[in-house]
Amino acid sequence: MAHLFTEVVKEMDKEIPVAFTNKTKWPGEKQCALVTSMSSKQWQVNFERRNSSFVSTGTGWRDFLCDQELRIGNILVFEVVDERCLVVTINPYAEKTPFKKILRPTHLRENNSARLLSVL
Repeated sequence: MAHLFTEVVKEMDKEIPVAFTNKTKWPGEKQCALVTSMSSKQWQVNFERRNSSFVSTGTGWRDFLCDQELRIGNILVFEVVDERCLVVTINPYAEKTPFKKILRPTHLRENNSARLLSVL
């Protein structure tokens, strides 16, 4: 199990996709926060610009991943709140019940598509 978690952290420990940054202008600051609806805790994440993308530095991103006990199959949805904050919705992996997402009309509007979906 520890090996699987190490693989999740390694896979997620990458740069923010350039297309997401270009569309949302996130991160707009070097120090940002991640929040979830499941906890009142905030995770401070630091970013550094490398070429055309941003890469997390420090331990904030790794701390977030560890605290959430993510595993292969989880679906993470990142929604921009502002230039310094993302809300992360974590949909747990379910072997018996497949994940279903109901799309609302607002999800399809161009100006509301400031989301990044990550499937582990």
